[in-house]
Amino acid sequence: MSSLALHLLYRLINENPYFSCHRIFLPQGDLPPVSIESLKNIDEYDVLGVSLSYELDYFNVIEILKRSSIPILAKERELSCPLVVGGGICLTYNPEPLADVFDLILIGEGEDAIIEILNRYIEVKDSVKSREELLLSFANIEGIYIPRFYSDGKPIVEGLPRKIKRRVFKDFDRETAYSCVRSVDTVFGDMFLIEIERGCPMGCKFCVAGNIYLPCRIKSIEVVKRLISCYRDIYSKVGLMGPLVGGVPYIKDLLRWLIEEGMKVSVASLRISTLDEEFLELLRLAGETSITLAPEFINEDIRFSIGKRESNEKLLDVLETSFKLGFKNIKFYMIFGYGDYDLEISSLKNFKEKIDKLLKYYKTNVSFNFQPLIPKPFTPLASYNSITRKELEEQKRQVIDILRGERIKVTIASIRESLLEMALSKGGRSLLPLIIDRDLKTLLRSAFTPFRPIEFIEI
Repeated sequence: MSSLALHLLYRLINENPYFSCHRIFLPQGDLPPVSIESLKNIDEYDVLGVSLSYELDYFNVIEILKRSSIPILAKERELSCPLVVGGGICLTYNPEPLADVFDLILIGEGEDAIIEILNRYIEVKDSVKSREELLLSFANIEGIYIPRFYSDGKPIVEGLPRKIKRRVFKDFDRETAYSCVRSVDTVFGDMFLIEIERGCPMGCKFCVAGNIYLPCRIKSIEVVKRLISCYRDIYSKVGLMGPLVGGVPYIKDLLRWLIEEGMKVSVASLRISTLDEEFLELLRLAGETSITLAPEFINEDIRFSIGKRESNEKLLDVLETSFKLGFKNIKFYMIFGYGDYDLEISSLKNFKEKIDKLLKYYKTNVSFNFQPLIPKPFTPLASYNSITRKELEEQKRQVIDILRGERIKVTIASIRESLLEMALSKGGRSLLPLIIDRDLKTLLRSAFTPFRPIEFIEI
């Protein structure tokens, strides 16, 4: 329940008088998946919806179906089986690895689409005579991809679109993703999360938010204040979500209002170019004790080459200002496995020396979180072929050696898991047997196969 997408869909469906939405999560052990609200088995529902924002959850989708009586492959399901619908960003930029699992896949955003899908299901469920007829009844809903009727990206049934156009929710103030179910035992469970911005105009070459979630949309401050006010007696802390929160024109005014209202604030990772002393000071006054920055690379040339035109002078200025204002933790999100990494290693050494000098005067901890570059479809780096696993391991070792320090923590994502994510993000339908069998060894090898553009989706 840490995903705002789940909160949004759960609320939208349950607000409709004709539908009821329950939550099902994969239980530990071998227990069958049942709903939290009613303890019903997963196969007792009319529609099963799955939102995927992380490729490694593909294995969990298969596991959930294995523990139910719903066949894994869509073509093996009878008319009486639940309609299995997939969505989320992973299936938007590449639906193919799990295409044969889903009856329908929503390409794009679901605010309006989810109700259209459910309304259509109610309209036709008692009149259709076959599974195929049921699926075809959804064909004219914008953003709907029916994998059974496509082969190699081309429709095999007359009348289906050659390109699936991504669904975009344009009336951004009409519906808002926010924490509508309090789950105190989950990540961010004690915080009222609210999406104030979607998409990013910066267009960094590796970034999904800046290349797929377009256009950039900003929630009006009136809507944000109204929703926060509704939940202020339940939550004392607000999490402002979006890929470019610092770039929202009213962000400082919103922070001042939250401070006046006695609310604590947390923000998503911040772009260095949007930060100044006033903004940082407002965050401190709002109770924030840590700040997350995403320079990706320390070497300016490499950073500029991926679209982040922010100087190290600005980065160090933000860092020192944060130290002076009393932030206790500074977190960096970093990338490796791209560009001239010898140059980046040299830059990291120099940057570490400057951090060490600052840490002599301030009681602050610094953490670096590294992940290999994972090219995503529909970004300018989609066709970038990763360096070998051995080279990634060597770069990982160099990073750890350079950044050792008493008050510096280094966390590096599993290279094995990163390569699996890479394989799944750019793979095709041929990967499904490997996913079902959890043949990770073969999947890892496919991480290095050339990317084949997904031409039938219109982003």
